[in-house]
Amino acid sequence: MEYLNTKKLAAALSIFVILCLVGTIFYAFGDSLSPNKQVTLVPDKPLYANAFDREIDLSEERTDEEWIELACYMYDTANLSFKNCDRCAYFVTSLTETMSLPVYGYRHLLKTGNEYYYTEYSAPGDIGFLKKMMDPVTTDFSLRKYTNTEMTYTYAERALHPTLTIDEEKTIILEAETDWTSLVSGYPQEEAQAVFHPSQADDYYQTDLIIDTDTVLSANIFYDEEEGYYTIELELDAANPKTSEKTIANVRAGSSLMKNAKYTSIVETIEIWDNGCFRYFDSVEKIQGGVALNIDFVTYFHYDEEYLQPEAYSDFIEIKEIALS
Repeated sequence: MEYLNTKKLAAALSIFVILCLVGTIFYAFGDSLSPNKQVTLVPDKPLYANAFDREIDLSEERTDEEWIELACYMYDTANLSFKNCDRCAYFVTSLTETMSLPVYGYRHLLKTGNEYYYTEYSAPGDIGFLKKMMDPVTTDFSLRKYTNTEMTYTYAERALHPTLTIDEEKTIILEAETDWTSLVSGYPQEEAQAVFHPSQADDYYQTDLIIDTDTVLSANIFYDEEEGYYTIELELDAANPKTSEKTIANVRAGSSLMKNAKYTSIVETIEIWDNGCFRYFDSVEKIQGGVALNIDFVTYFHYDEEYLQPEAYSDFIEIKEIALS
């Protein structure tokens, strides 16, 4: 039997703290995933009416501030479009990494009529014995949720150690198997409802990072005339406390190593169809505390019929039946 010497043990314990931090942050970011089928990453354009209430003319000369204002207007419009859409879905693939140690995340969200479905799967990368030192509740788990507008809460279940079959690029879950008969302590839970329906009073935002004219440093906007969508590239002001006021507390609470952590870089790449609906959203964030933390969170939006059926997804039908029983 091989024993760790003091230095190796100290290093392992440090990595353990870091990995628990990764799990805490990753847990704080999200909502959704995983059908047992291949997910296309190139969505079809939705047939919704144009949600923009003003003309988007990129040929006009604008100041930097005017480009930022236009980008924020387009982002706000897409948020409202997603809240108001009757049937739509998104797929998320994410990577949270520190010291080259990865945690992968896969999620799916479906809203159809007055119903909301959500699944999420998290899995550490191939890191050998270190995997056993991680907190599985936040790094090696399955999560499923259901609610509807007649309910006052979201019903949620969490279980550990799912068996995931993932493609070579670590982008898509091909199959997910979870033992839902053994839930994490404290589950099932009745959580506060997410904003997903036009009847709800609160606004919907695609990210908890604040994107407005106070927090955007620069904005570039391009239009793909052939495909019919805009690409918005945003650099957010990582030094502005407003930018991360909803997220930084979770970062700092994860470990004593990160009690003074700060965002050092936030870059958002957003694709919006020319009718105002989200197409794609990539958030790349860098955080510095006792260690450096990198997050890449990619979302693909779907409006075509193939992705709008609860039966197409793992766990959606079962979690609904349990929630309503």
